Amino acid sequence: MLDLAKTYYSGQRVIRIIGEDGNPDVATINEQQADKILNDINVGRYDVIMETGPGYNTKRQEASTAMIDLAKAMPEVMHQGADIIVGQMDFPAARQLAERLKMANPIAQAQEQIPKDIDPKAQAMIGQLMGQLHQAQQQLQQLTQEKQAKIMGLQVKEQLTEQRELKLSTEREIAETHRLHIKEKGDNYRAQLAAHTKMHDVMSRDNTSMHETIIDNQTDLEIAHHANNTRGEPNTNTHI
Repeated sequence: MLDLAKTYYSGQRVIRIIGEDGNPDVATINEQQADKILNDINVGRYDVIMETGPGYNTKRQEASTAMIDLAKAMPEVMHQGADIIVGQMDFPAARQLAERLKMANPIAQAQEQIPKDIDPKAQAMIGQLMGQLHQAQQQLQQLTQEKQAKIMGLQVKEQLTEQRELKLSTEREIAETHRLHIKEKGDNYRAQLAAHTKMHDVMSRDNTSMHETIIDNQTDLEIAHHANNTRGEPNTNTHI
């Protein structure tokens, strides 16, 4: 069967493969490049090996438990490999959640951009460096956002201070206007009171003067009447 595979898959083609985790993928075999052929199945010998042991689901559950225990002891493991850990779990939509976590993981995204034909150790190193670079960019972006937020906060604070000062100035103007209004009313009341008092004094003086005149006239008449009586002359004056 292996010999037939070499004959049947003689040219370049894309084939569908199933990974150990049961996920489908595609691979290009006999890929012709300028100086070499990648994934040339006509080169080398191939064997079929069968092993007995735990099934894939059992191994996945064991791996998931081990990863969760490791993440509890080392939280950075969950931060860097949450997509892998969730991908090993056995619950509905676990793969969809793992894909979303993978999209949000800078290291995973960096590894997706690395060519598949280089050494796995180099891939891991490049992926780690690219992930660190992405994290540094995110930190720089976060610092920039925090700086902008502080600037906006200062601007808002200045605006609130200006509004508060404007409000206090307006309140002071209103209070001063009210004070002047009350003062004006007080001045008008005092002027009216002074005028009323002056008029009352004038009227009192006029009344007093008139009473004094009447009293003086009566006194003069009484004196004249008394003098006439003393001399025995008839009184020709009329008493008022």
